Amino acid sequence: MTTAVPQETTPLNQPLAPPPATDEEVAAPPAAAVAGTAGAMAMAKKYGTQSSAGGGSVLSLGFAIACLLIYYLNGGDGAECSTKLPLFLKVMGFASLAMIVAAPLAAPKDGKAPEGALVKLIGCVVGPLSCFLFVWFWMGVAWFAKTNQSECNPGIYEGYRLYLIVTFTLPCALCCCAGCFFAVLMKKAEASEQQKQKDLLDSAESGPPPAAP
Repeated sequence: MTTAVPQETTPLNQPLAPPPATDEEVAAPPAAAVAGTAGAMAMAKKYGTQSSAGGGSVLSLGFAIACLLIYYLNGGDGAECSTKLPLFLKVMGFASLAMIVAAPLAAPKDGKAPEGALVKLIGCVVGPLSCFLFVWFWMGVAWFAKTNQSECNPGIYEGYRLYLIVTFTLPCALCCCAGCFFAVLMKKAEASEQQKQKDLLDSAESGPPPAAP
């Protein structure tokens, strides 16, 4: 006589336990979390780039105005100097202003190249103008090194020396501050996205409430 072994039955209202996760599923991060991290990095990069571009334009405008103020407040064309420092300040100021106005017109918008003959012409001028400003700046440094302080207008000489010091120190300080700002912004955006993904995963794991018997 054989004895039947009773089999365990699962109540109809009791939900079935989910199958155990494999090693690959445990090791792999959720796709939503990866997408959230990528989105946070893209958002931080976007805002960081916009802030850097805006800061660069304001800085260039400040330097251009400083050159013209030093030039016109100290005699302008009548300023005496043993070198061409007055000419450098005048040309640097107006060329920088032209660059500030022309660069946004020739810049691509929404990933599309600018249209129109005039805009394309401005785009062709921006490149050579940038090279000219770079070379002209170092020519001014060379003229300043050759200038005798006693043979130059005091306002022109002291003004250019202050301009030169600020030109080398201020951009470095702003780059350091921008790097710190970008890191903090990216950290906050990533933490916010991770918190959102964690809330979504928790709500998905909890599942719907059990049905009433």
